[in-house]
Amino acid sequence: MKYYKGYPDEMKVDGQEVTLHDLERMMLSLYWDETLSESDKNYLMNKYKEERMRYLDGIFQFDEQNRQRLKEVERLFEKAMRRVEDVCKRTEERETQKRIRGQVAAGGVRSHLEIGDLDDTEAICYSDEEQDLWGVLCGEDRDFDPYWGVACGSISFERNEQNESRKQYVSQKTVCGGRSCMKADEGENGFGREFCEMKEAYRLAWEDVMKISRFSLTIEMVY
Repeated sequence: MKYYKGYPDEMKVDGQEVTLHDLERMMLSLYWDETLSESDKNYLMNKYKEERMRYLDGIFQFDEQNRQRLKEVERLFEKAMRRVEDVCKRTEERETQKRIRGQVAAGGVRSHLEIGDLDDTEAICYSDEEQDLWGVLCGEDRDFDPYWGVACGSISFERNEQNESRKQYVSQKTVCGGRSCMKADEGENGFGREFCEMKEAYRLAWEDVMKISRFSLTIEMVY
């Protein structure tokens, strides 16, 4: 087995020599390792996440119950994306009125939509290790990535001299997510393109996607 910076350069889950638990424990060890640079950790973590996704998706059953749950999550995702647009629009209207009244007003906003933490329910209570792994899979690196989140964007409220529409600059992690862009075909497995892109960007297995119960929105005012 080849090693990179003390970690396996490649781990193939076969259920015997290398189990899923082995791989996930290695991911957690790598995540908490403070001796490696961020680039080295990302290099290895991306490989581990890819293998984990490959293995879990290979055994996932698209039965009616699972498909129904995934559709529920997709509706949550679509609702969250619409909320970003609505909040930014209302914020623009409010700040425009403040500017008209001569008050200090923001010139724009930066929005970040992210996958929420795991929520315990009466039926499911997640262990500390499961919570930690979720942080590895869906956590955001706010210190090093200015465009963190499932979808992130920067919107300017100011209009030009011709009073044309505001300028908008959007960067969506769902499109590339730090990897070469993967465009899921419309309707793949019966789900929309952006929803599939979110899964691919974070290297989530369908089993992981089923656990998503909410999305969180952070708005940064730009003055």
